Amino acid sequence: MEYSFQTECDVAVIGGGIAGVAAAVAAAESGAKTVLVEKTAWFGGLATTGLIYFYLPICDGYGHQVCFGLSERLLKASIKYGPDSLNPHWQEPDSAGEGIYDRYRTTFSPASFIFAMDEMLEAAGVEIWLDTVLTGYRENGGKKEVQVRNKGGNGIIRASVVVDATGDGEVVREAGGETRSGENMLCYWSLEHCNPNTDSGWKTLDGTLRGKVNGIIDKSDFPFHETDPRGATEFLLQGRKWAREEYAAAGNRSKHFPVLIPAMAQFRTAAAIKGLYTIPEDTHNTPMKHSIGMSSDWSSVNTIQEIPYEALIPAGTSGILAAGRCISAEGYAWELIRSIPACAVSGEAAGVAAALCAKQRVEPSDISVPELQEILRSRGCKLTMHEAGLLYRDEPGAKPSSLKRTMH
Repeated sequence: MEYSFQTECDVAVIGGGIAGVAAAVAAAESGAKTVLVEKTAWFGGLATTGLIYFYLPICDGYGHQVCFGLSERLLKASIKYGPDSLNPHWQEPDSAGEGIYDRYRTTFSPASFIFAMDEMLEAAGVEIWLDTVLTGYRENGGKKEVQVRNKGGNGIIRASVVVDATGDGEVVREAGGETRSGENMLCYWSLEHCNPNTDSGWKTLDGTLRGKVNGIIDKSDFPFHETDPRGATEFLLQGRKWAREEYAAAGNRSKHFPVLIPAMAQFRTAAAIKGLYTIPEDTHNTPMKHSIGMSSDWSSVNTIQEIPYEALIPAGTSGILAAGRCISAEGYAWELIRSIPACAVSGEAAGVAAALCAKQRVEPSDISVPELQEILRSRGCKLTMHEAGLLYRDEPGAKPSSLKRTMH
């Protein structure tokens, strides 16, 4: 095949969502020449293109932070150029004396977050390719060749290591690895101009702009997956139909109208890789060997999931790491690792690990995990519940999780 453009690098990150941005920044800050490929016009994935504009909690709900490093840096970046709802007193119980804490979380303007991520990537020295889609993958003479296409024609990116941050394991599948699809609730998030005299809408971004969620249905009622040929199409068309029917019924077009709709289907658990280790269902608040960080749960307190490094390594592939919502997990563990903060945690670890692999010329499974962990700690990350000052669920004095231990 004739290529219109080519580039060489140490680390190629495919997918510019939160995980991909974290991976690219971490790899570049670790000294690796890094390329980031994103199929849309901007970064952020579901957080920006998908209008899921809530940076979910990076704390346990009792005033203890559990996500650090780039996860916290990106939270602060999300509100750098726009309004926020970050409570500076999140570490303090409520004034009513009921022991209830606010969470370390915020809403953000998607466009403002995009500007801040541009800035972070530029500062790290990442080579950026926007509006560029993955078309294939192959290995050639020890190098990983990522085949891409944009309006300039076909291109090739040669890298020592590739980070799959596509959200659904697209690179892993191209390389012959396995993934499995997840079930998804069909609901449609958008932004609307709201009438202050009505109660329509959900979360307010400022005085007139707020989120809207249309047509939530049970997972079992939506037969499509993101990896199905009709999956994204049916998701988007059904969501827009729900929204237009509601606005047509409302009738007030002067103060209550849609402002922005998502440019991607809002699948949360699209496809997970088959990793060297799969995080089991009911493992929150338990120690994980080789943990590279933690995630919390937005809907329950003291529900912490440690993330083992081996969940980032796709089985049956060479020179590839995964990051974000496609890492190897199942059941509610999958839900706990696919949020914005958790994607940043796994992305940072994948980026540092990829830089190590490129420097040492070894496979992801062959690097020293203790060395990786020490680098992450030097970047300000705490990797385990004990490091964050928290107790595992079977230890004396541990606070209970409000999440039910029996999963469905």
